[in-house]
Amino acid sequence: MSSFVLLLFGKSGAGKSFAGDILAELLGWHVYHADADITDEMRAALSEHRPFTNEMRDHYFQIMVDKVLDLKRNHQCIVVTQAVYKKQHRDYLLSNIPDLELVCVQSTEGLISERLSKREGGISSASARALSNDFEAPEEGAKVIKNNGSKFDLIRQFINIAQKMPNTFSQQDIAKLRLCLRG
Repeated sequence: MSSFVLLLFGKSGAGKSFAGDILAELLGWHVYHADADITDEMRAALSEHRPFTNEMRDHYFQIMVDKVLDLKRNHQCIVVTQAVYKKQHRDYLLSNIPDLELVCVQSTEGLISERLSKREGGISSASARALSNDFEAPEEGAKVIKNNGSKFDLIRQFINIAQKMPNTFSQQDIAKLRLCLRG
């Protein structure tokens, strides 16, 4: 199987990192939490509860593409977690990262708010609310998982998605995920 990148995107607090960490733990994939590389300008906007500008996002996604392409040199299977609020940026990533697949991680507003209120460091609830209005929903037919906080429920959903993504998930990956549900 060739190398690939699975991007988990969605609103802040939806549980992208949680879902990505599950795949890393169970399948041995490399996980890249792309928020680690947001620019200083974006950090300032977050601390001031301001939304990101398109210029900020454009610059950041150039950095992210470079990082992912560098990771592809050393890792066959990569899961990336990043909000990617705008469709134009998801399209940019798709056109610049070979073998990229997108999965939207969704959750209820109540769970998102609860998760953000418990977070130490990272995006604040106020910043997430400021950014939330900018989120562009995935297109009709996009792959989506709903994160209710249950690791086993996410594994079940990954199995369902994996069966539709044979170039990303191997039969061995699917078997490993199924085994986790039994044990």
